[in-house]
Amino acid sequence: MARYHNPRRIKSHRSYTRKEIAELFDVSLLTVHKWRHEGLEPDNDGKPEIFSPATLSAFIENRNRPHVPLQPGKFFCVCCKKSVRAEGNTADFVPLNEKVGDLQVSIGVQTGPPIGAQKGPPFTMAQG
Repeated sequence: MARYHNPRRIKSHRSYTRKEIAELFDVSLLTVHKWRHEGLEPDNDGKPEIFSPATLSAFIENRNRPHVPLQPGKFFCVCCKKSVRAEGNTADFVPLNEKVGDLQVSIGVQTGPPIGAQKGPPFTMAQG
């Protein structure tokens, strides 16, 4: 979700294939494939998959909606992509050098890949 995709590029009088969606938004076919798994539903059951302008527009507008800021004391888990509260409401700051460090938080049961597999700090904390 690094980019904003303009839903106004979608023409209301035509349908789109995966390849046409990729060209329309200047993304790869792999990105369109991921969107399919994130909820972009085709209007047919056959091949090639056909997407209506209304379905495509609704999906893109939903992806573009602003993110809700975290509440104080909550963390964003990059593994499960959810807002979570630390177990015991505590977090440890582990300095990496004089200016930078990581927050380490225990959140209980982890359902995603190991946090060590992620690049960078695993959580961001809301200020408040």
